[in-house]
Amino acid sequence: MNFDPPRLVDVLNGKRPFPSIRNGREVAKVFVHYCLFASNGAQSARFRNFINRLDEEPFSEALFEECFGKKVSAFESDVISHWHLMTPKKRVIYKWDTPPLPGIVAREATQSEVARLKAEMLIARGQSPKALDELRTAYWRGGRDPWMLALLALLEEHIGSIPRAEKITKTLLALPQAPARAQVVAAKLRMRELGAWEDDGKKLDKAGADSIMDLLVKARLGGLLNEDLCATLSRLVIKSAESPSTDTAAFIKEAAKRYPLNKIIREASGMHGAATAGGLPARRRPPRNQSRSP
Repeated sequence: MNFDPPRLVDVLNGKRPFPSIRNGREVAKVFVHYCLFASNGAQSARFRNFINRLDEEPFSEALFEECFGKKVSAFESDVISHWHLMTPKKRVIYKWDTPPLPGIVAREATQSEVARLKAEMLIARGQSPKALDELRTAYWRGGRDPWMLALLALLEEHIGSIPRAEKITKTLLALPQAPARAQVVAAKLRMRELGAWEDDGKKLDKAGADSIMDLLVKARLGGLLNEDLCATLSRLVIKSAESPSTDTAAFIKEAAKRYPLNKIIREASGMHGAATAGGLPARRRPPRNQSRSP
């Protein structure tokens, strides 16, 4: 291939086929690089033909179109895009005064925290009895972390001792900020106390249902949103003599989408009746000062 770069510069710079690139040498460099290397050299054969034709005849748009199969204006956008890839990018670093980051404080987990984390893991594996044994052991060794106690109360109510669950829950509810999970356990215990927990139990009057709803609302406002809370609320709706509120009905329908395999939630979401105002809020963020929820 008879290729003379200076002559190509003069030709391209004189005719200005690519007006978006102002410098003639820049035009030649980008144009040649694009034709030889872009798209695995797809234009290389046409480029050789174009260079050889320039030795015999002057540059013209007709010559360019004949060699490359497209007009200069159409070819230009591809060359410009390739030019942008070849142009070094300037890195801009913005500096401003930032407050110092708080230091990381590392500490060993307490006995209660270790027991709670192990119990959560066992529950996720479907080994609730082992989780209960783990929490009981930590309790007998003096563990009194509120979040651990809330999980212990939950398991005691579910598969352990109801009196022990009542004792722990009563202690937790007396705290200035009771764990949200303890509120759900208290709601279950209240339903048991009123004889409405079992499937064949009696219906709840408005006063009894409102007392249980208050506990569940506190749990939700405390940042808790799990299957246990949704199932407890669904059981309350089924056992209540009053129709669910608009907010509560909407909340349960969303819970049914989230937990489609839960029979209690499905049953409650399928119930019909006139909705009233008030009830459980569908969504709310937990308080900022609450670092975790049980």
